[in-house]
Amino acid sequence: MSQPAPLNPLTLPLHGSRLIEASAGTGKTFTIALLYVRLVLGGQHGDDDTAFVRPLTPPEILVVTFTNAATQELRERIRHRLVEAAGVFRAEGTSEGAPGASRSGGHSTGMLNVAPKDGFTAPPRRLAAGEAPVVALDPLLLTLRDQYDPATWPACARRLELAAEWMDEAAVSTIHSWCYRMLREHAFDSGSLFSLNLENDQQELEQEVVRDYWRTFYYPLDAEALGSITGYWKSPDQLHQDVRKLLHESDALGAPRPEPKQTLSAAQAERHARLTELKAPWPAWLDDLVPALEDAAQRKAFKGQSFNAKSRANWLSALREWCDSDATRPALTPAAWKRLTPEGMAEIWKEGAPPCPAVWEALAELPDALNALPEPRNDLLIHAVQWCKVRLEREQERRAEMGPNDLLTHLDRALQGPNKEALAAQILRQFPVALIDEFQDTDPIQYRIFNAVYEVA
Repeated sequence: MSQPAPLNPLTLPLHGSRLIEASAGTGKTFTIALLYVRLVLGGQHGDDDTAFVRPLTPPEILVVTFTNAATQELRERIRHRLVEAAGVFRAEGTSEGAPGASRSGGHSTGMLNVAPKDGFTAPPRRLAAGEAPVVALDPLLLTLRDQYDPATWPACARRLELAAEWMDEAAVSTIHSWCYRMLREHAFDSGSLFSLNLENDQQELEQEVVRDYWRTFYYPLDAEALGSITGYWKSPDQLHQDVRKLLHESDALGAPRPEPKQTLSAAQAERHARLTELKAPWPAWLDDLVPALEDAAQRKAFKGQSFNAKSRANWLSALREWCDSDATRPALTPAAWKRLTPEGMAEIWKEGAPPCPAVWEALAELPDALNALPEPRNDLLIHAVQWCKVRLEREQERRAEMGPNDLLTHLDRALQGPNKEALAAQILRQFPVALIDEFQDTDPIQYRIFNAVYEVA
């Protein structure tokens, strides 16, 4: 595994896969813009092993970021950097100043700031006719320029100027916009519709699908099973809130789950069997425990204030009712759960050892055992997500539309599907280089998409 190294944007190899780690405010956009300039220029000589194999144009350099606002800002920053670099290559000599150059790439104001010898700030002086302003040139761009033969500087400047003029058609976009474009432009290999509409707000359609699911699977349930469902989700709208969080990850949820009726029935049977097993020894334990505690109370073997007759009667009665009923948990107070344990008994016992030690051990372990009882909620939710995802895609296909999260999912599937080699090759030819701002390597879908095309791994 390669070790991290300080970044030099002038020598970073522009081939293979490169990961740049940077915190906020450390110049990520600045670096992207400078790498972009290098990609436009191409190598300075034949044995330059850091450059890309050929100069690229803005439509060939894919730049991906994550908001539309960031996209526009990044496009303008790159444009300005190209103009600035062109000015450096137009400047003569290697001095730090050059006529006619503007650091921002904008037009000259016709004014020149002059600092008088006395150190006080002087008002700007208007330039004489034909006089150009002198401004400092970026040392990084000067270093970059010096890597090229001076005879090629005018051609390099022209290439940079053309790229700046071409930036309106540059491939700078959000990942969702780029996926949408790929699905439309490569509809045959991606298996998408040639006419595809992007619907940014899919909530109404999702709610309609979830209501269909509720009617299909929950309405026919008996009262007990429906009561279990409404214990998790009071309404279709509540179910929708949980379903929508997982819709775009439905492929990662594993094997299809049984229908709710079967899931609830199986969980109920398993819970009943496990509860029966947990409750089985308790009648005999209580038969032994009640007289043993009364005898200990008579002997004043424990602190009576902490374990008085009323508390003992209530707590032991709750355990007896739990044994004799279908209840899942005994109706014990927090104080009871704390006291009826080996540690709780040890705190109040004054002589000898508490009777029936197996009872206190079992009570200490009982909360965890009850929490581990089969819980059908996850399987119910996964079934709902998987069914709703299929129904949603069917409805989207009928309407020839797609939601934002579906864009990534569909392109990911296409790049894993039967035409994956052809699709990946077409995208790679279209965009030989990709610069991904804030690459989300923890997002498996995004990672698979770019790895399929650019072999990130």
